[in-house]
Amino acid sequence: MSEPIVHVEFDDEPIFAWGLHLDRPNYNDAPEDYGDVMSIEDYLADVADGCLIDYDGHGYPMRDGKVAKGRNMGLYGEFVIRPSKGKDAIPKDATHIIWYNR
Repeated sequence: MSEPIVHVEFDDEPIFAWGLHLDRPNYNDAPEDYGDVMSIEDYLADVADGCLIDYDGHGYPMRDGKVAKGRNMGLYGEFVIRPSKGKDAIPKDATHIIWYNR
């Protein structure tokens, strides 16, 4: 088996993925009606202001009206965006975050 080329954290546990590029996730899912879509800038401003915290909910990255949830990335987890993970956890090509409150 080849060496893992990407290391990510999932619920604070390390996951190794072979051939996975987190900076280019697959945006395949349509957004649900009950999520709040916001620009990356608005999301980061709300996090900085303390309006969004991990306890409040979670989000997923979006681009071109589609959501990247992770099922297509070969991981057993999802591509979850949490405020505590900071802006580096957001894929570079994402334009929006869809946020789901608890």
